Amino acid sequence: MTDIFQLDPRAISDSAEMGAPEQWDSGNHVRLVLALEEEFDVSFEIPEIEAMTSFQGVLSALESKLSS
Repeated sequence: MTDIFQLDPRAISDSAEMGAPEQWDSGNHVRLVLALEEEFDVSFEIPEIEAMTSFQGVLSALESKLSS
């Protein structure tokens, strides 16, 4: 997330969500999803991507993919 949003790691908290930080906009959301898919060799479905609007949502979706 910090690479995509070009932020210091301390700027991403557990409560981060789309729009806060402001760099988490729709364009960067797509970039984030693509980066996660490439880094972890997974593929997200549209409903999963739509649910990934918070730091916790991203973690949950990624954990789900990695545990299956």
